[in-house]
Amino acid sequence: MKSNNIMSNFIIGTIAAVLLCGCAAKARVKEVKLPNGNQGYYIQCNGLDWNYCYDAAKKVCNGKYDSSNRNEYHKEFEGTRTTIIERNMVVECKN
Repeated sequence: MKSNNIMSNFIIGTIAAVLLCGCAAKARVKEVKLPNGNQGYYIQCNGLDWNYCYDAAKKVCNGKYDSSNRNEYHKEFEGTRTTIIERNMVVECKN
């Protein structure tokens, strides 16, 4: 019975990792209003390297930006050895 539980956890963890990797193949960018009233961008690159966030910021800001907030969280699926890394940052483009 215990080996079935271990195998189930392994399968669930593997499926979750595959789905998340497939969905997070690129950074997601969303326009936001910054506290100073200017336009900024919320960039999310879960499961990816920080370079995906930086590349997205460079692309949306034509290479020039200031990062005002950068976060990284590690979430572990209960009962599995699968950890998902959530990364996001907020940027303001420079003129």
